[in-house]
Amino acid sequence: MTMLVLSTNANTSVLSNKASHYKSIEGFKKFWTSSYSKKALTRINNNIQLLINLLVTLTVIIIIAVVIQLVTNELDSKKYELIALYTYKRELLYKSYLQEEY
Repeated sequence: MTMLVLSTNANTSVLSNKASHYKSIEGFKKFWTSSYSKKALTRINNNIQLLINLLVTLTVIIIIAVVIQLVTNELDSKKYELIALYTYKRELLYKSYLQEEY
């Protein structure tokens, strides 16, 4: 992508005769290996690495959130199941108590 942008800029400059350093192969090689292009490439590479790191971080956070949500849902369902069992057991005990009385 970086090479495409720089080559497009070079082609545009050559066509419009705005940059003399693009007119010859030697001039283009000098420009391509100059500190300006190296700084530009370094900055673009750093930006791309930063974006990739952000995407990876967001992906990991989303995966962790989904796992936590699944575990929470599972625990909630177990909680309601235990409440239902406790209520059923209480009703059985109450019924057996009533039967013993009468």
